[in-house]
Amino acid sequence: NHTSNHVNIARLSNDQLSREVELSEEKLDDLWALAGVEREVRGFAYPYGSFAGKAEYIESVGIDIAFSTENVNSLSSNRRFMLGRVRKGDT
Repeated sequence: NHTSNHVNIARLSNDQLSREVELSEEKLDDLWALAGVEREVRGFAYPYGSFAGKAEYIESVGIDIAFSTENVNSLSSNRRFMLGRVRKGDT
């Protein structure tokens, strides 16, 4: 999931965010059903990598894991709604 309109969710109200995420989740569920495949993991990639104050909402709607564009050296399940990207050359 990446929202319906690729908007910066840090700038959205909770109602706007809810509409963006719910609509895109419905579309994704329909695609998985059409493919006849069980959707085992609900992932989210924050548009523009920005999640300021929104990670709790993403967790609350049943998303399992979420990615930002933050540069990190390691990944941790403790931060599974604020995971960054491990880039080549980072150690």
